Amino acid sequence: PLATAQKRADIVRLLEQATFGPNEALVAHVETLGIPAFLDEQFTASGSGYSSSKYVPAGGAATYCPTDPNPYCVRDYYSLFQLQTDFFRNALSGNDQLRQRVAFALSQIFVTSGLDINVAYGMATYQQIFLDGAFGSFEDLLVKVTKSSVMGDYLSMVNNDKPVAGVNPNENYA
Repeated sequence: PLATAQKRADIVRLLEQATFGPNEALVAHVETLGIPAFLDEQFTASGSGYSSSKYVPAGGAATYCPTDPNPYCVRDYYSLFQLQTDFFRNALSGNDQLRQRVAFALSQIFVTSGLDINVAYGMATYQQIFLDGAFGSFEDLLVKVTKSSVMGDYLSMVNNDKPVAGVNPNENYA
């Protein structure tokens, strides 16, 4: 019984670190499979994603939304509501919990701000980089983040000047 209690505690600890939280069904699943098989299952689970958000003109809700049949046009296209909803749905019930957790950790390293960039289509594409690259090459991830329009906008890379007399370059990303 003590060994079983310790094994269960180890499983719960693993799930606290590798998912967004254990529940009885998940603990029982890992007990049945074993930890190595559970991890293999997580590494091969199909990746979840974010709803595709269409491009909408920045600041054009007053002119764009009256012609859109979606009654929630402003909420869905001019805020991060749908992205946040997708994140919580995936984090709480996705079959790829380990990918979700790693992607979240990566998003905390390669930080951008939804307060500065609040366009759903851009931020969903940016967050998808982490889901797609969670178990891949760090170099590939770094290249994709560097080339992302969201990171470029967040770090004001547009019209970034080279250093010359009297001009200091913006060196945020470096």
